[in-house]
Amino acid sequence: MTTQNLSDRTSAKTSTFTSLTDTPATYAGNAGETLKVTIAEDAVGYETISTFSSSGSAPTIPPVNEFQSGPTQPISNFWGGGAVVLPSGKVFIVPYNYTGTQYIYNPETNALESGGDSAPAGSSKFFGGVLLPDGRVFCASYSYTGTQYIYNPTTGSWENGGSPPSALFRFKTAVLMKNGKVLCVPAGNLSSVSIFNPATNSFESGGTWPSGNASQYGGDFIGAVALPNGKVFCVPSLYTGTQYIYNPDTQNFETAATLPSVSSDFQGGCLLPNGKVFCAPYFYAGTQYIYNPDTDAWENGGTPPSGGGNFNGAVLMNNGKVFCVPFNYSGTTYIYNPQTNAWESGGSTPSGGGRFYGGVLMPNGKVFCAPNNFNGSNYIFDPGENDSTEFGTWMNEPYWNKF
Repeated sequence: MTTQNLSDRTSAKTSTFTSLTDTPATYAGNAGETLKVTIAEDAVGYETISTFSSSGSAPTIPPVNEFQSGPTQPISNFWGGGAVVLPSGKVFIVPYNYTGTQYIYNPETNALESGGDSAPAGSSKFFGGVLLPDGRVFCASYSYTGTQYIYNPTTGSWENGGSPPSALFRFKTAVLMKNGKVLCVPAGNLSSVSIFNPATNSFESGGTWPSGNASQYGGDFIGAVALPNGKVFCVPSLYTGTQYIYNPDTQNFETAATLPSVSSDFQGGCLLPNGKVFCAPYFYAGTQYIYNPDTDAWENGGTPPSGGGNFNGAVLMNNGKVFCVPFNYSGTTYIYNPQTNAWESGGSTPSGGGRFYGGVLMPNGKVFCAPNNFNGSNYIFDPGENDSTEFGTWMNEPYWNKF
C-alpha cells in the first residue's frame, strides 16, 4: 500500500514506525513530528498519520472506519435523493421530497450552506444527479413534471432544462457519458432511451430500451456505470434479460452475459480500478455481483451480508475499497475489498431503516451519505486513511463522481 509523501504538503519532519507497542521513551525528542504508522494488514489494514503532542508520549492513532457527525438536518426526514460533488469540493444534495432552501454541504466547515433558490415544489422529485461539464447539476426527474431541474451552483438558481418525457416515475439516476451527454436510466415503462444534451439544453432520443418487467416503483435498472470504452453498464434491478450495456455510438443495447437469477438484485454500482463493475447488493444474496466487461462474465465477489434492502449505492474510496451505502442494513460489514475479494468490517451503521440514498467521495477522502429517511447526524463515513491514495486521485475527478 502506498502513502502520499507528506513532506510535499507539510514542513514537519516525518518519522516512520511499524509498531505502537514501544514504550513512550521510544518517542523521546519527537515532539512536533508527523508520524506515519504502518499496521499489519491482518490486524487493521490501513496506513494513517498522527502527530506527537509532546516528547516521550506515544501518538494517538485516529479511528478507522466510522460514521461521523455531519451538521444537523434542516428538518426531520430531509429526504435527499443522491448527492453530487461540485467543482468547489462542496456537496450538492439532490432533493427528493424536500422543498425548502436548497442546501450545499461544506466539508471544510462541516456545515450546511444555503444554495440559493428553494428546491422545486413537489414530492418524489429527483433520484440521482450528474455534474455536467459546465459545472451545473443535472437532476434525474422521477415524478417531477416541471421543467426546471438543472441547478446552477454559480447563481444558486434552478434553470430550465427542457421537457422530459411526460410519464411519471421516469428515471432512477443518470450517468455522464464520454460524449458529454447524459444517459437517463428509466425507472418505469419508458420505451425510448432519453438522452440529455447540455449543449442544446434538451432531450434527445437514444434508441429503444430492452423490454422487461419494469413497474413504476421498481424499474428494470437502478444505477449505471460508465465503462472505460465509452459504453454504459446499466445496473439491473428487476430486469432479467441479457441486453443491458448501452452503446452511445450505435444507440443500441448489446448482448452481454446472463444476469444472476434473482429479482431486485442491485441498487447502484461503481467502476473498480481493475475495470470491472461492482454492483451493490440490494436483495441479492448470491456471490456473482462483479461484472467483467473484458470477459463478458459475472464473477464471484465473495459472500455479501444476508438480508433484504441492504445497500443503496456504492462508492469507490481512495484506498481502492468499496463503501456500500447502507439502506436497511444494520450490521457492520459493508466494505468490499477487491484485492482480497472479501467483505470487511466497517464499524457500526447508524440505527434506523431506509437511511441513505447514494453517496459520493469527497476531496478529503470521506464519504458523504445522502440522508433519505435518516433523522440523525452520523452520515459522514470516514475510512480513517485519508492520506492513502493507492490508486491515485482519479476517483475524485468529476467524471467519476456519480451515483
